[in-house]
Amino acid sequence: GSNPGSKLIGQIRSRLTDDIVSVYGSTETAGVFSKRVQDDDSELSLGVMRKDCSYKVADSSGNEVGIGETGELLLKSPFMFEGYLKDIIQMQVSEQSEWFNTGDSVVRGNSSVEFVGRLSDVLNVGGVKLFASVIEEFSKSLPGITDAVSFAGEDKNGSPIHVLAICSDKSFE
Repeated sequence: GSNPGSKLIGQIRSRLTDDIVSVYGSTETAGVFSKRVQDDDSELSLGVMRKDCSYKVADSSGNEVGIGETGELLLKSPFMFEGYLKDIIQMQVSEQSEWFNTGDSVVRGNSSVEFVGRLSDVLNVGGVKLFASVIEEFSKSLPGITDAVSFAGEDKNGSPIHVLAICSDKSFE
């Protein structure tokens, strides 16, 4: 979601003569914005949008925010994929016309989008995006559950896992 760090850019510049190009976009969208990285300053613009791609910056209800406001970046691309790269056989171009929730917080400009950071609510577990708050709220709505917390982790072999810890009411039977 952002340019390479200044140390990496410095190493590339000192060893190579090629331009550095930053491509923004998740695996599912196959890259939506691209730009040449001119220097290692704090430039946060995501770059130039690729042909036939669309974006919007939305609040938590899905409504577009105004210029200068922060929201979540939603993307549409003719290159949208279903599946995940590690499952290359199952990966295929999607016909869906839905907006893809990136999980990235951005500021909407007049004709630009500036990256702010990742939204902490989105968990990426083996390429599957999970919304921790939705899982937690659903869990707490079940009879006998008083609290829940959802987070991502790894098993002892380093494989990504989703963890849901719950507290139950001892008096519930």
